[in-house]
Amino acid sequence: MRWHRRALVVLALLLVAGCGPGRSAAPPGPSLEVFTAINEAFGPYDATGRALQVAKCESGWVPTAGAGEFYQGLFQLGPHIVAIHQYGGDFLDPVQNAAAARDLWLSRGKSWSAWPVCGR
Repeated sequence: MRWHRRALVVLALLLVAGCGPGRSAAPPGPSLEVFTAINEAFGPYDATGRALQVAKCESGWVPTAGAGEFYQGLFQLGPHIVAIHQYGGDFLDPVQNAAAARDLWLSRGKSWSAWPVCGR
């Protein structure tokens, strides 16, 4: 009977901690689509993985972040950036947004200065 009480206490603690059935204790991360888009765009150039951090800060890894606003997508790029790099203007597409961000980053000498808050 004692082990039943212990098991109930452990279960209660897990539920309070948010790790109950159907929940993971691991912190959330980018979707596979977002991770792949960023990794394929920046992978050969960004050994530190900083691009993932910047995208998380800028958009929370949500490809449609800022939809309808001036700055949109994973890296919160404006239409002027996407147009300059000729990505068809669909900066809500994670592959196009990551590729445009990579080109902007490379054109600035691998500087994150285009993202003054998240690039610090």
